[in-house]
Amino acid sequence: MSLANGRTTRDIEFAQLPPESRVWIYGARERLIPQQVEALGAHMTGFLEEWRSHGREVTPGWELVHDQFLVIAVDERAMHVSGCSIDSMFRAVEAFGQATRLDFSRSGNHVFYRNPNNGIERIDRPAFAGLVRQGLVSAETIVFDNTIALLADFRNGRWEVPVRRSWHMKAFAKFLGAEA
Repeated sequence: MSLANGRTTRDIEFAQLPPESRVWIYGARERLIPQQVEALGAHMTGFLEEWRSHGREVTPGWELVHDQFLVIAVDERAMHVSGCSIDSMFRAVEAFGQATRLDFSRSGNHVFYRNPNNGIERIDRPAFAGLVRQGLVSAETIVFDNTIALLADFRNGRWEVPVRRSWHMKAFAKFLGAEA
């Protein structure tokens, strides 16, 4: 159903999604430029308009944070999103990345952190461990925990946190001289 402003009833503002919404976060290698932001908006609007789970519409929203992180959330109160539907979201983000030569990463082998100038860096885990060993990263360094699962965690400051308050502490504890 179309509304007067051209949006459909499926469009929902990210801010309107409930805290228990499921969330996925993808980080780009670097900040998007305005043309890439515009292209991402068109791509996400198209994908989310058609996104289904077992043939039924889902209630998603998305936001680009720091011009580098794509945050997708789904209100699962009425229906859980199936594994196949989640895979289709991954493929849609990957397809956008390939078409635009943007490399989006969910988590896994990359670490996103704030450098001493407050800029955002993305490096692989071995390189991050090297920074820790060199003393260039500490338990107080701000990292992005792209593994959080709920929108409430994103909104309540559990996404951009010091190493000591994230999975990074456990993964890199031996280099920080701390017990996990």
